[in-house]
Amino acid sequence: MSWGKMTVLVMVSQGVSAAICLLYAHAHFKLGKEILDTFLLFGALAIITYIFLTKERLKQSEQRYRWLVENIPVAVCIHRDDKFVYVNQAGLELSGLSNKDGIIGKSIWETVHPSQREETFVRLLRCKEGNEEIVGEHQYIRPDGSIVETEIRSIPIMYEGKPSILTVARDITQMKRTMECFSRSEKLSVVGQLAAGVAHEIRNPLTTLKGFIQFFRSKLGEKYAQIMLSELDRINLIVSEFLVLAKPQGYSFRMNDLKQIIEDVVVLFEAQANLKNVQMKTCYPEGSFLVGCEANQLKQVFINLFKNAIEAMPGGGKLTIELTETEGQQVSVVVADEGVGIPESEIHRLGEPFFTTKEEGTGLGLVISYKIVENHGGQMMIHSQPQQGTSVVVLLPLAVPSSVVTTVNPRNLSSEYQSKKSL
Repeated sequence: MSWGKMTVLVMVSQGVSAAICLLYAHAHFKLGKEILDTFLLFGALAIITYIFLTKERLKQSEQRYRWLVENIPVAVCIHRDDKFVYVNQAGLELSGLSNKDGIIGKSIWETVHPSQREETFVRLLRCKEGNEEIVGEHQYIRPDGSIVETEIRSIPIMYEGKPSILTVARDITQMKRTMECFSRSEKLSVVGQLAAGVAHEIRNPLTTLKGFIQFFRSKLGEKYAQIMLSELDRINLIVSEFLVLAKPQGYSFRMNDLKQIIEDVVVLFEAQANLKNVQMKTCYPEGSFLVGCEANQLKQVFINLFKNAIEAMPGGGKLTIELTETEGQQVSVVVADEGVGIPESEIHRLGEPFFTTKEEGTGLGLVISYKIVENHGGQMMIHSQPQQGTSVVVLLPLAVPSSVVTTVNPRNLSSEYQSKKSL
């Protein structure tokens, strides 16, 4: 206990004792009015001082706790009658806002994903009426429309003298993405092991069948022989895709201009796009975008993406390919179409082996694309809305910032880059 507190307690105890003794003495010895008033005033002042200092200590304690809640690195908000009445700094950052005026007084339902509103309503009702703590996951919608995955805990409290609900939220968006990547990697690993064990066994009889069909081509007839050979080629293609899913075979990465790789694929698809009434639009900034890669592997990725985009627009439309440099010395390639889109319930399944939204698809195109991009140290993300289109974002690490590269010929740098990689 501090000396200040001890002094106050002594003053109060002395004041109260003096007042009691004074009243007792006055009752028995009839003290003068002036003496009695003086002692009563002394006791009253001591009690008032104690009350004042107690309030000051409570105020300071409240300020300390408010500062702690305001600066704790966890989002804390309080809502009453379905409206926000308090949010701390971390909650403001989670909301993507810079000013509390943008959220105080707003309805909590503006931040709840439509698919979770009924579930959230039931949870809040249990929290209010059952006086119990509620724990769960929640998709928080920011004012700009982006979604943040959160883990929340809600409890009923009294705030400003009125029943309210306090919610603590933690951003788990990155954690969920990491778990999804881990799950996808596990699936790819299983399929890769299957591919390595089965693909070669399938190719051997395929070669024999193809040889006999060509040998008896004249007897089978050109029409039937061609159909059989094309089907065997399709089986061989699927087997080749299986082999891509196997463990990396030690790619020989060389310096290549990503812009040129994409342009080569665009030229390849121009005829097909014209037949399907699809307009291909490219957006390239000045300069080269040099990446360490296996060019044919990346071409396979963009072939799959362009093919999916064109097939998603049976009635025609616009296919946009945008190339930009992003933060962290990365290059972003966005492939966007105006097709039928993909339902939200199926987006999370894209990239799963054998899952496809196309009648004649194998479900391996995106799986292979994910694997190739991953092997190049990059990321691939898909965003889609039904009847509005789909956009695929491919992020790859730049070998040299585009601002440094002007008129460099990538072919001249390949051998030098390869020697640096080997070091």
